Amino acid sequence: MRFSNIAVVCFQYLLKLGYEEISENENTVKYVKGNFVIDVWFERYCEVYVTFSLKTEEVRVTLQEVMDYFNIQERGFYQIASMDKMQLAIEYVSNITSEIVGKLKNNEKFVVMKIYEVNSKKRTKSLEDYYIQNDLQYAETYWKTKEYEKVRKLYVKNLEHLSEVQKKRLEYIQKSEILGNRR
Repeated sequence: MRFSNIAVVCFQYLLKLGYEEISENENTVKYVKGNFVIDVWFERYCEVYVTFSLKTEEVRVTLQEVMDYFNIQERGFYQIASMDKMQLAIEYVSNITSEIVGKLKNNEKFVVMKIYEVNSKKRTKSLEDYYIQNDLQYAETYWKTKEYEKVRKLYVKNLEHLSEVQKKRLEYIQKSEILGNRR
C-alpha cells in the first residue's frame, strides 16, 4: 500500500477537526486549516515525520520540536527498517500529532512562531559560536606563524570571547613593537 493512502486513513481525524486534505504526491500528504498547515512526509525510504507551518510565513517546525516545546518525551519521527512497517510508523506519528493538535487549542500560529523563534535563536547562537571558534583557531595559527596583525584583528573582533591567555597576547601585541606601534 502507498504511503499517502495509509497516511490519509491514519490522519482522517484531522478532517473531523476542520482540516482540508491535500495529497501532494505519493510521499507527502498536507492538511490545511486556515493559515495552519500540517505536512506528513515519507523520506529516504525509511523515515516518516510531520512538520507544522504557517501559509503566510516562511516558518516550519518539526513534530520533534513541538514535542520538545510541550515536554513530550518521545520521538517525533519514525524510522522503518522495512516497507511492511510503514503503517506502524504512520500510526505512531499520527497518534503523537493528534495529541499535539489537541494541545494547540487554536493557538497554532502563536505556538509555531514561538517554537520557530526559540529554535532559530539556538541555531543562530550555534552558528555564531562556530564562527567565533573558527576565528580563534585561525588566530592561534597566526600566533604560531608570528602574523601578529592578523592575530590582533581576530582578537579585537572576538574580544568578549577571549581566554585570559588570549587577552594577554592581545595586550602584548598592542604594547609591543611587533606591529611597529600600529593599532
